[in-house]
Amino acid sequence: DASPSQGYAGGGRMTVRQSGHLLERGGDGVLSALGVGQALRPFSFLVRGVQDGAVTHATPLRIVVEFCNSEHYSRRHDIARYQHLYERVAAAMHDQLRGRVVLLSPNGRGGGPPGGGGEFEPRAGAFEVFVEWQGRGGETHMVVLFSKLESMRYPNPANLAQRLRV
Repeated sequence: DASPSQGYAGGGRMTVRQSGHLLERGGDGVLSALGVGQALRPFSFLVRGVQDGAVTHATPLRIVVEFCNSEHYSRRHDIARYQHLYERVAAAMHDQLRGRVVLLSPNGRGGGPPGGGGEFEPRAGAFEVFVEWQGRGGETHMVVLFSKLESMRYPNPANLAQRLRV
């Protein structure tokens, strides 16, 4: 078991380890399917990129939303609730980010540029939101916008979209 190489709030890269948590997963998990390996960064990395001019209004963003769609998660699990929440997040992103190039990618579908990650099997109980973009040198960056697995709560769609108006 490894621990994070630098603090999450400090903006460092995360060391990934095997378990069910967002920032702690093995190389064969969702992050590998997204094509980012261990380059997952905290949201503050995106904020700094905007402040430094590395991420502008013209920078295309890929919003990857991982949400549970398994009927076998538990007897009380409601797939329709997760689907409806995704639709609300998508609508909020569309409303709040008008004029921006944004690709919404539910469970990795539509995994075109910038990162080219493919479709993946979402984890049980997950509603995770990642933001991906390409840096000036062509490198792919990905940050965590929201994690239900970490926070143990559902997101507020309007608040998620508002955070991206940095």
